[in-house]
Amino acid sequence: MCFERAGDSYWEKKSKAAGLKATANHLRDLNPEDAHEILRQAAEIFEGIGIINIAAQCFSDLGDHEKAGSCWAFSSTRAIEGINAIVTGDLISLSEQELVDCDKTNDGCEGGYMDYAFEWVMNNGGIDTETDYPYTGVDSSCNITKADILEQLILVFFHSALQAKR
Repeated sequence: MCFERAGDSYWEKKSKAAGLKATANHLRDLNPEDAHEILRQAAEIFEGIGIINIAAQCFSDLGDHEKAGSCWAFSSTRAIEGINAIVTGDLISLSEQELVDCDKTNDGCEGGYMDYAFEWVMNNGGIDTETDYPYTGVDSSCNITKADILEQLILVFFHSALQAKR
């Protein structure tokens, strides 16, 4: 399974064997050619464990969020979407706007952190789909009506990962 204990997963072993280790900050600081090479190596690893199509779908249609300051919300939803897709085989687009509007531990379009977003999603009992609570690119008050229509995608992985961190 891809998500065994932290530090003991097949993917991590393959990554280490390939000399592949990159964080989001690392990728951001690289020139485009070097970043492409790291992503190419990651694609080979995903292909080797049979999840290349799901992984590729997780990085499609990233949206126009570069100027919005809400990249933390996009990163958070994409991480949840990706894990959900790997576990269930279904790629469901989740609502960045719900995080921007409703997660008060972060600062909406002024910035935020993925860890806080994951905790908010867990404490909220889930997160809406993009269809139910679409992205507008501006801070708004939390739409309680939309926020009540939750897509229950809280995975044991997130709960376990956050508990282990504490």
